[in-house]
Amino acid sequence: MYFSDTTQTFALKQTTAPAEEPVTTSEAKTFARIEFSEEDTLIASLVAAARYHAEIYTRRQFVTATWRLSLDWFPDEILLPRAPGVTVTSITYAGTTEGTWDTLATSQYVVDTDSEPARIWPTLSAVWPITLDVPQAVKIVYTAGYGAATAVPEGIKTAIKWLVGWWMENREAVNEIPAAFYLLLDPFQVGDP
Repeated sequence: MYFSDTTQTFALKQTTAPAEEPVTTSEAKTFARIEFSEEDTLIASLVAAARYHAEIYTRRQFVTATWRLSLDWFPDEILLPRAPGVTVTSITYAGTTEGTWDTLATSQYVVDTDSEPARIWPTLSAVWPITLDVPQAVKIVYTAGYGAATAVPEGIKTAIKWLVGWWMENREAVNEIPAAFYLLLDPFQVGDP
């Protein structure tokens, strides 16, 4: 995904997918009162699609995954898309020597994981390093998510199961997402990064 505002362009890429969906096929079937197994593959794919829509809408990562945020330069404050549970693995940047990447020491920056989205800024005694003027000169690798599927809030799981059930009953409208789905997710929505 590429995003842009008036001052900064950035790319966000998932580098390690979550190990599981937040809702199992069995849980979705129970919620939708489906007793047969002939369409388990379809239901599993609908769970994945519903989860994807819910993550995009809430700007969250449900089950822990690894992301890479690429920026053209260091802004004053870096906002990390995909709350919660952010852990920064590394910050690398295109140093002033072409073709080399330097790693920023963890003592040079502070990560605020209490905010959503999480924020990074230089420590009081540090400033962001100068980078080459090249696209995606700064790369932040981090994990985000609640943890395992069992840690995902029930309200989010209910929204996913509800949408799967709605799609199963309204197969001709699989590209439509009713407003009720978004209303269920509103309490979990994170502000724009």
